[in-house]
Amino acid sequence: MITLAQSSSSQAKPLPFIQEPAENGSAQSFAHDQLRFLLSLAAVGDICGFHVGPRTMALLNKVEYVQSVLVDYPYEHFTKSSMSRKFLVRDGVFLHEGETHRQRRKLIAPAFQPRHITRYADIIVELAEQLVQPWSNGMVVDMVQQMSNLTRNIIVRVLFGLDLDEKSEAIVAAISADIKYTTLMATSRIPPENQAAEYQRYQEAVSFLAETLDQIAEQARSQSSQQRLDMLSVLVNARDEDGQYLSDQQVIDECILIFPAATETTMAALCWSWYFLNQNPAIYEKVQQEVQTVLQGRRATADDLVNLPLCLQVFKEVVRLYPPITFLTRDAREDIVLDGYYIPKGTSLLLSPYTLHRKPEHFPQPDLFDPERFSPENEKRLPHNAYLPFGTGPRICIGNHFATMEVQLIIATLVQHATFGLVPGQHIEPDPSRNVSLRPGGPVKMVVQKR
Repeated sequence: MITLAQSSSSQAKPLPFIQEPAENGSAQSFAHDQLRFLLSLAAVGDICGFHVGPRTMALLNKVEYVQSVLVDYPYEHFTKSSMSRKFLVRDGVFLHEGETHRQRRKLIAPAFQPRHITRYADIIVELAEQLVQPWSNGMVVDMVQQMSNLTRNIIVRVLFGLDLDEKSEAIVAAISADIKYTTLMATSRIPPENQAAEYQRYQEAVSFLAETLDQIAEQARSQSSQQRLDMLSVLVNARDEDGQYLSDQQVIDECILIFPAATETTMAALCWSWYFLNQNPAIYEKVQQEVQTVLQGRRATADDLVNLPLCLQVFKEVVRLYPPITFLTRDAREDIVLDGYYIPKGTSLLLSPYTLHRKPEHFPQPDLFDPERFSPENEKRLPHNAYLPFGTGPRICIGNHFATMEVQLIIATLVQHATFGLVPGQHIEPDPSRNVSLRPGGPVKMVVQKR
């Protein structure tokens, strides 16, 4: 399917381009109505070019293209987009390419293996139960705020081994300032030199995190693995084939990059889960029945996950509709021909889970919320790479098993203790122009009924 192009004068077809204003290209549509713009590209065909300023870009919307770009030739012909690397100031696995990426990923992978993450199940359930305790019948809660607090508290305990106190709150505030600034730089049209106040907060956060997390990392290195069970301890004690450790700064950078991935995306999936369950009361009732039958009033454990398939199917269907990442980007390292189309060197390629998950040949009635799509028998029928909420290939999200376990346990635990009713009159839509993930663009208010 993919070949090197000898020149632009080959027999390859030129990319089909959408019509766009000559001055700004597609920049305005891409920035302000990203989801509709991506769907308009997908409507043209499986491959469609467009311009954002001087940059040539192309949406590739076919499972075979996913295989070529992300799996078969991820390093030979394609590199992570300069657009995404531009705003990553942290030396994390996300930033690296080729052999360096493979080595760093291999070093940190043990922290995310099932044998490690299942021991966090009790923490997830405990903190979910604590969230519910102060709620009362008829109380109105904002699920965005509540799920954000819950996922933040979980990752503070899981990642750093810290209880919720002033120290952990200060760390969360500093990481949030770090993330806010880098996100602002990635999404704002205001030049960095005009963001002085945000930059000052960012610099203060960087200094605080360097000092505080360095102390935590040093404590983790001085204690045995039996004394500490947090991810940071696994990271600081990880060694490669040559016996080399990650430096303290590398550990800190990985933790800061893990934090938003482990909070923002999980929070979004949980908010959409409650929203869609409210829109589909028959499915909500089936989830409640499954939880009641399996748990019978006791706490959920990691061993229960296999017996809670509908909770898992709800999560999978949610991230089909609103995947954690709207699109993945790669730059062509050389002139190539993909499926007969000529793609010049430097073209930025978009592979969008959001549009791929809406191809009707793979997902009939794609806008319908239907967890049965992911029953074991139905999921087996899906073509490879038709469903990729966490990406695929060597750069697949390293935390996908943890996120899946976390959401499944939280759904089961909260269903066990409360029923949520959506407050009428709300208009709830994702807002990718202001958020990294496809989280709701505003509050999601629900009425609590304790069970």
